[in-house]
Amino acid sequence: MEGVTKIVMYLIPIIMFVLLVMYFFAPSGGVFEKFKDAGGKVKEYLPTIGAEKLQGEKVDVSGEHRGEILSLKNTIENMKGKGPCFARYKQFSDLGEEGVTISLNYNGKGGSDFIVTTGKQIVSDLSFTINEVSPCVIAGGKVVEAFGLHYINDKQWKDKPIITNDYASVNQIIISYSANNFNGNIIRVPELGADIVNGVSNNLKDAGVLYTPDGKNICFFPTVTFGSDKDGLSENYLGVNKGMMAIPRQMEIKRLRVCSE
Repeated sequence: MEGVTKIVMYLIPIIMFVLLVMYFFAPSGGVFEKFKDAGGKVKEYLPTIGAEKLQGEKVDVSGEHRGEILSLKNTIENMKGKGPCFARYKQFSDLGEEGVTISLNYNGKGGSDFIVTTGKQIVSDLSFTINEVSPCVIAGGKVVEAFGLHYINDKQWKDKPIITNDYASVNQIIISYSANNFNGNIIRVPELGADIVNGVSNNLKDAGVLYTPDGKNICFFPTVTFGSDKDGLSENYLGVNKGMMAIPRQMEIKRLRVCSE
């Protein structure tokens, strides 16, 4: 397609030159007399082709994924300055093999840049910066243990034990799709290395839950299929079942504080 486009772009000036010569020097009364009257339409038509081509090449994602990404953005913005508390965004549907990737990057200026790509091209109108927030995850052996002691219990919010170090600040989080082992959406944290989070398939069964300890750090939940470990919380605690310990259930019955309240 690119080769055809180049040929067309080379041919257009030549054709226009020939037509202009015939326009000015052809005898009156012939077919090119009629062409003179249509000359403005030729000029008008050619740019239209270019505009349609540019519009056809616009990089975009499906309406479903657009809604999910905007939900994530709005949820994080509403969490700023609050905490400790929990919030829900619209959980990502299947991002698709070779599909959509969302990268969250701490920019060193007190904020985080969110870059959305599809087919290795940036979706510019879905890429944005949120100031005064930085990414974090509930992952790593001591972090997961501390978070569990803090929140995965049957106590009311005011009676939850005071536990520190229940999250891990990171510089980058990447959310995408993987067909390795078990097809599904994945979360990756490059700085954690190969032994934590990054070797687990289909590990973003997070029910669209986010946590902030302080209104600045925005934490995502990598998940594991069975018991919680260094790679994240058991997916059962993120709502795969409806147990009373599951975070979404605790949010509903006010055992966990919701950021919007």
